[in-house]
Amino acid sequence: MRRIVTIANQKGGVAKSTTAQAMTTGLLMRGHRVLLVDADSQRNTSISFGVSKNEANLFDVMSGEIDVRAAIHRTAQGDIIPGGRMLAFAQERFVKPGREYIFRKAFAPILDDYDFLIIDTPPSFGVITVNALTVCRDVIVPMNADLYSLTGLMELNEVVSDVKEYYNSSIRIAGLLFTRYSDRSKLSRELKESFEKMAQRIGTKVFGAIIREGVAVREAQAEHASIYEKAPKSGPALDYMAFVDEYMSEVDSDG
Repeated sequence: MRRIVTIANQKGGVAKSTTAQAMTTGLLMRGHRVLLVDADSQRNTSISFGVSKNEANLFDVMSGEIDVRAAIHRTAQGDIIPGGRMLAFAQERFVKPGREYIFRKAFAPILDDYDFLIIDTPPSFGVITVNALTVCRDVIVPMNADLYSLTGLMELNEVVSDVKEYYNSSIRIAGLLFTRYSDRSKLSRELKESFEKMAQRIGTKVFGAIIREGVAVREAQAEHASIYEKAPKSGPALDYMAFVDEYMSEVDSDG
């Protein structure tokens, strides 16, 4: 296993699932073995990958009902452990000491099977997201250039700092990724500068790649297809490819 990556932001509507999907497929296209984990009860990623809601899922693994390998589904877009609606009740279901390490224990048997494990998290800082942060090396933060995201970034940084202190000393925020970005907006440009200063202050960076808005993303998801397959020349496809290249250049330099 080269890297476990968590896609996180407690704010909804920032393209977390789209980023997780595009990153997974982009890494596969580069010849890497990749597993995508849908840790959100809304199952957006699982739906996009064409996995039925009745299939074995992450909640079954967390509950100890099945081995992790039994929850892995092979799809045209890659391997995925789908989400399930019962994940919405994880906060109440998993209350025993050590609950922050459920993912770490569950995923241990398959770490040698993959190069990258990408975790798509829900828009909250509950037990699911804390588990995802506890098991990962890198956190990638998709966000819009707006004031709410700026406030949310500070909250996320506090949570990551707590996880680093108590559960996972290796974690880091690998970078902020602007999604659905429009450089025609003066406010977006000004806020981007604010985010760059904030990123420097908390010891991370803003990725040079910026993801443009595009209908091709929704069309690809509706057809259970990769954005690279459905619309390889579209703005979002080219932008996500640039992002994956940028991320991998850093991973390679780390060794």
